Amino acid sequence: MSSKNIEVEIQGNFLIVRVNLAQRFGLTKTGKSELIATTGKNIPIGKGRHERMIMTVFAPKGED
Repeated sequence: MSSKNIEVEIQGNFLIVRVNLAQRFGLTKTGKSELIATTGKNIPIGKGRHERMIMTVFAPKGED
């Protein structure tokens, strides 16, 4: 799985993460929550960087 709805940017020593909270990608595996964004696995934060990140954003099913 590749990243969905996650944009990352490095500004100086800060990692800036952007997620569109209005998007939905269906239910999580448990069916209790709606998936908003995910990296799917740990990913490098930028070209030439050694740091990695993993991230999932979800909301209770049926709530905006």
